[in-house]
Amino acid sequence: MWYSLRKTALYIGTLSVLLSGAAMATGSHSSGGSSCSTSGGSQPSTPVCDSWGDALIYDLYLESTNSENVDYGWTTTGSSVVIDGVGIKVSGWSDTGDAAGTDATVEEANFVDAGPWYNSATNTTGYGMYNADEISFDRVGDYHAIDNYGNWDDTDMVLLSFSEAVSLTGATFSWAENNGVEQEVTAVGLTDISALTGGNSTWASIASSFVAANTAGSFIIEKCDDVFQSTFTTTGTAQYWLVGAYNAAFAYVDGFKKNDAFKLASIGFTKETKDDNTGGSEPVNAPGTFALLILAGAYAGWRRKQQA
Repeated sequence: MWYSLRKTALYIGTLSVLLSGAAMATGSHSSGGSSCSTSGGSQPSTPVCDSWGDALIYDLYLESTNSENVDYGWTTTGSSVVIDGVGIKVSGWSDTGDAAGTDATVEEANFVDAGPWYNSATNTTGYGMYNADEISFDRVGDYHAIDNYGNWDDTDMVLLSFSEAVSLTGATFSWAENNGVEQEVTAVGLTDISALTGGNSTWASIASSFVAANTAGSFIIEKCDDVFQSTFTTTGTAQYWLVGAYNAAFAYVDGFKKNDAFKLASIGFTKETKDDNTGGSEPVNAPGTFALLILAGAYAGWRRKQQA
């Protein structure tokens, strides 16, 4: 009797170990992130530039020809830019409308190739934006950049419309104001863009109702190997993402200022992964599952022999 119980416990324990091993073998890719960290220890601190792991990279220029890789617009149908099956369209937006009498209403702006500035290290010129005020009269400083300052204090943001929900891992910039010092960027995912495109909303009203869970954040821009970059640590997914100059309406950070201007060069993103709870499926560790079936059959046979 005691021997039989010990044998049963041994089989159950073996099953548990195999189950645990199979669970550990089914992993997921890290979203990674392009980042500038500082090496520790006794050595002098030096910048260390990391890649965004398994993230997909959307370069707004094709490296081989330095030609633009942008499909302008904000609808997600029929995009000419497709990365790993994900279509992408790009448009510019800024709070330059005056429907409310305050020049704070968000309306579409001109998202443009912001030459003639050229970064030989990244082989790109970068993309910027002209909002309505800048085109008319408010040509202050780098008015062709994606910025949040000027006489009318407008905040420019790029809308990236994806054909499916994704998470953003970071961005690179071909140029940043003040050589990147004290420059920040805001990224936020939207559940819907009807308020953005409707012509009667402010950044604050959009932020109050249309932000996707765990997608809003403001991040510093750092310089590594002559590349300006920022890592986004948001964890949520969305089909529509705004990326632009620091915008406190979406993600306030104490100490960040509205003195930001930059030109967008690339975006890192990862496709949404699904599990059984969301209608999709995760990879099954076939060898582990097969071993469990063999072991379960052997255990059932042993039990029948003991009972005979």
